[in-house]
Amino acid sequence: MGDRGWRWTDAHFCSLPSQTNVYGLTRITDSEGNNKLLVASLDGKVIAVEYQTFNNRLTPCTKEIQFTYIPGDAEIVSVDVLRRCQGNNGIIVGITFLKLQEDEKECKPASQFLNLYSASEVGDEANLDIVAQGCLSLELNFIPYQLLHTELLDDDSKEMVFLLSGGDNKIHMYRESFKSHGFQETPSEEFFPEFNNIPSSVLQLSIGYLDNYERRLTVMGHQNGLVQVAYVNVTAKEVLYSWSTEHDSPITSIRLFTAKNHVACPSFLDFFNEESAREEEEQLANYNLLVTSALEPAVVYRNVLITGFEDILSLPNSEKFDSTLCSCVVDIDFDGENELLVGTYGQELLAYKYFEENQHFDTDRKYSQSDITIKAGSSQSNTPSHTSSTPERTLNQLEELNKQRHRSDESNSQATSVKDAQPTRKAKSQEDLFVSGHGGKEEQVQLEEDVQPPFNPAGFQLLWQRSFPGPVVGLDRLDIMGDGMDDLVVVTLKGMHILQPDLGEVAEVCRERLRGLCDSSSEPDDAYHNLQKETFGR
Repeated sequence: MGDRGWRWTDAHFCSLPSQTNVYGLTRITDSEGNNKLLVASLDGKVIAVEYQTFNNRLTPCTKEIQFTYIPGDAEIVSVDVLRRCQGNNGIIVGITFLKLQEDEKECKPASQFLNLYSASEVGDEANLDIVAQGCLSLELNFIPYQLLHTELLDDDSKEMVFLLSGGDNKIHMYRESFKSHGFQETPSEEFFPEFNNIPSSVLQLSIGYLDNYERRLTVMGHQNGLVQVAYVNVTAKEVLYSWSTEHDSPITSIRLFTAKNHVACPSFLDFFNEESAREEEEQLANYNLLVTSALEPAVVYRNVLITGFEDILSLPNSEKFDSTLCSCVVDIDFDGENELLVGTYGQELLAYKYFEENQHFDTDRKYSQSDITIKAGSSQSNTPSHTSSTPERTLNQLEELNKQRHRSDESNSQATSVKDAQPTRKAKSQEDLFVSGHGGKEEQVQLEEDVQPPFNPAGFQLLWQRSFPGPVVGLDRLDIMGDGMDDLVVVTLKGMHILQPDLGEVAEVCRERLRGLCDSSSEPDDAYHNLQKETFGR
C-alpha cells in the first residue's frame, strides 16, 4: 500500500461518554478561518475539539461544553452551528433532543425540543462557554431529524436561518427576530418553494447557491428512498426544473460535488488566477450527486443539472459491509481530483476513485496526475457539454436546454428506478468462456494469444478500506490543525478520530508543484520572469 493517499495517520482520538448518531457532528469556523468541532452524544453531553499551540507545540484540546436546559434523561438527536451575517463574530448553536416523560405508573410519549444558544453580551459572541448559557427553548410537535443552516435572501438582504426536517413530512425554518431578540418559526415554503408537498420524511437535506445567489440547488433524501433535486430561481422563488428517483431503502447521506477539487489560488500567483477562474466556470454546471442508502450500493449520479438521474455509476462492494451511513468528498491523494469516502455500519471506511475506460488500477505502483486522468464530471453518453465564458451564460444555456428536454419528455416524466438505471455492461466472467458444443455438451473456448484483455468500463474503483473499532456514523474534512491541509474526521459510535495526511507525501507534492513552477519551458514561469524584469529591471 505505497500509493499516495494510503498513508493517513491517527493524529488524535476523542472518546465519547455514549454513542452518537449521523446528525451528531458539526463544525465551528471563526472569522479568521480557524476550525473546531462539536460532537454530541445521545446522553446529552457535547464535546468540543480544537487544536491550540502551547510552548510552540500544536496540541489537541478536548472539552465538554455544559449546555443549559438539557435534562439528564434527554437524548440528543442533532446539532448544528450557524454564524450570523451581521458582520460580527457571533455564533448560534442549535440542539434538538427528545425527553421521555416517565412516572411510577406509566411511560408517557416523548416530548421534543429545539434549544438555540447565543451570547447576549458584546465580545462574548464566540465564547462557547458563555454561548452555552444563553438558551431559547422551543417545544416541537414533531420528531426532529437533521438540523442545518443556510442563507436566506429576502428583499436584497441575506441572513442565516436554521432548517429542521421533521417526521411530519415538512422542513421547518427558524428565523432570528431582531425585535424580540429570539427565534421564531416561519413557513419555509414562502422562501423555499421546493419544500411544498414533501411526500415523506426528509432524512438528508443539502442546499447550495449558484450564480451569485441567483440560483439554488436543493437535494432531499427521504425515508422512503426517494431522492429529489430542485433547481430554483431564488429571486422569483420559483422551481425552474426538478428530478426525482427512487431507492429501495432510506437515504442515509447525500453529497453534491464536482470532479475537481477547487482550491483558491494564492494572491502571489496571480498569473494562475485567470486559468483557475476559467476552469471553475467550466465545472460550474457539472455537479455530481453521491447518494448512499441503507440497503443498496452507494451510487453517483453524474451531471445532475444536465442529465438528471440518467447517468449513474455505482461504488462496487459498498453494500458488503452492512448499511452505508455517511459519506465525504475529499482529494485524498492530492492530485486535484476529488475522491469519495463512504462509512459503513460494518466499521469500514471505503475510499473510491474514478478511472477512465480500460484504465487499470495497480496497487503495487505509484500513480500521478499524468497517468491517471479523472473526469468524473464528464458523461460517457451523447449528452452535450456546456461551457461558456461566464457562469451566467452557462446556467442560462443549461436552463434553456432543460426546458426543451422537459417539454419533449413531458409524457415520460416518471422517476427512474435505481435498479433500472444500473449499468448493463459487465466484464467477462469465467462462465462467458463456455459455449454449447455438439450433442448439448459444454466445451471450453481456448483464448488465442492475440485476444484482447476484458474490457474495463469507466467507473469508480475501491482504492483502499480501513477498519475502525465501531460503526462509522460521521465523516467530514476540514483544516482543524491550521496548517493549510484538510484533515479527515471520522466519527464512530465509540469516539472521534482525526486523521492527518502523511507529511512526507505532502512535502513531495509541494516539491513537485514547485518544480513545475521553475520549469523554464512552462508559460507560468515565463510570465513570472517577465514580471520580475518589469518590477526589478533585471
